[in-house]
Amino acid sequence: MEELYFRGYLLPRLPVTGWGAAVPLSAALFSIQHYWQPYNWLLIFALQLIATALVVRLQSVRLGIVMHVLTNSFGILVVLIGVLR
Repeated sequence: MEELYFRGYLLPRLPVTGWGAAVPLSAALFSIQHYWQPYNWLLIFALQLIATALVVRLQSVRLGIVMHVLTNSFGILVVLIGVLR
């Protein structure tokens, strides 16, 4: 749902011109929305810069959804490996 809101709804409606300003603004808003993870804000911001730029370039929210699922899965895997050691 986050991707549909941030990339599908909010990104085209941001009050900035050009994707050079919209992409970092969208990534920053997405990072701030993860307020409970302040230790991850820089990583979330960096990953969202890439995801948002690709979504804009390819004009497909699907790629953002896939990237979001993959990054969340990677995070869960890292936590599980740490816990199961």
